[in-house]
Amino acid sequence: SRTQRISIQQSREIANLQTYDRKIIGSIGFGIRADYLKEAQNLSCNNFQSFINQPAAIGKASDCTTEGTKYDELYFRSLYADGDKLAGCWWVVTQGQTVSMAVDKLGEDCVLPSNAYCTVLGSNKEFMNILQCNVPNPCGGLALCYLFYGPDDPNKSAFRLYLRAYDSDDSAQKRKCAPGTAKLMLQQYGVVPQSLFDCIGGMKFEIEKTSHKIQGLWVCLLVQESGKMSTPIEVPNASACGNFEVREAWSFYRWRIIEEYKPLKNF
Repeated sequence: SRTQRISIQQSREIANLQTYDRKIIGSIGFGIRADYLKEAQNLSCNNFQSFINQPAAIGKASDCTTEGTKYDELYFRSLYADGDKLAGCWWVVTQGQTVSMAVDKLGEDCVLPSNAYCTVLGSNKEFMNILQCNVPNPCGGLALCYLFYGPDDPNKSAFRLYLRAYDSDDSAQKRKCAPGTAKLMLQQYGVVPQSLFDCIGGMKFEIEKTSHKIQGLWVCLLVQESGKMSTPIEVPNASACGNFEVREAWSFYRWRIIEEYKPLKNF
């Protein structure tokens, strides 16, 4: 009975995770200045600074480990991924008139905030400035420009998807999850990380490029979808991002490989 409850709960949470990931991954590069729309190189595991120091919007660190589980870390920039109500809002400014062109996270028309910062982009989406959103004439001498909500520091739009071992006192998760698995975490630069999902056996990313231009991203996860069973079964390990490393003890649990391809249209 406990195993069945875990299976039902995991299936529901997996569906929610896929929906959330599609939104976050699809937003990579949103509102980011054009010269940042490229891949970071030679990133270090568990080292946000190695990404921050590069003018890039996406990058991965390979062969990272936690509790012996090997995985990839994904670093990216997005103005939408912030949990702020207005995150993702943008406006067109033309002839001194500001026109709302998006809805906020509650589905309402974006209202230009008075005490917040916006990134100003020119008519060809080139970076111009970071100003308070309600300043008069943000376009300078241009007839048209764009305002993207927040932040005042471009590093605040940087995020990291990674795996982390369970806390030593987290006995409930340890009972539910196979030994050696980890929790999926999302961290915004300078902000406390948030947990997205439990019982992850592996995570891999594959950035798709054509003639050095980024086209899309494969996201591959090995996810536990049941409690411990009485009979073993072979654990799947092949994905579009490469093979996962699996453990013998995992055969007493049931697993699903999630493979998602997301075109990165903001690039």
